[in-house]
Amino acid sequence: MSLIAEGQKISFKNVASKYYEFNSSETGNIVENFFKLIDEKHLTPNGPLFYSIQSDIGTEPILAIYSVPIKEENLVDMYDEDLDFQTYFFIDNMIMTRAEILSDNEAEDISKEMVQQLIEYVAVNNMDIQSQFYNMIKIVDDRVYLEVYLKATRLFKDEKSYESFFQKIKNKFSRGGNNEI
Repeated sequence: MSLIAEGQKISFKNVASKYYEFNSSETGNIVENFFKLIDEKHLTPNGPLFYSIQSDIGTEPILAIYSVPIKEENLVDMYDEDLDFQTYFFIDNMIMTRAEILSDNEAEDISKEMVQQLIEYVAVNNMDIQSQFYNMIKIVDDRVYLEVYLKATRLFKDEKSYESFFQKIKNKFSRGGNNEI
């Protein structure tokens, strides 16, 4: 099981996006098509590719939004029918897990495992899901990583558990406080 990090965010300036409907066998073609479109529009990628699946996981056709930050501060045609543009893209309070991808063939299976891990983490930690899953492809030192993000916040069963949580935090950081949470 991969490590899951809390308190993560996705934050980019000037993001170009496109909505796609496709079958899973076409996934590689979609990424190629998206970057071809970015190139045809004379846009310069300035960050990682990320996408969110809008349809139910495991159903076909897949509905997804593919996005990439760009250097340009707007599209040449603000009424572009092919691409959407956001000046800012920001989601906070996310949990995230990461895995190295060694081949295109394994990416889909690893993504499904990571989604399952995040769902289990949400259930075990009494959290509420507040977004769809976001997949981000990053290249670090010639290694390809898949990161899966999900906005999820903690739920408190009742007011006492809420107060108890904050009392523990206060104790941890106050002088002479107990260092256990």
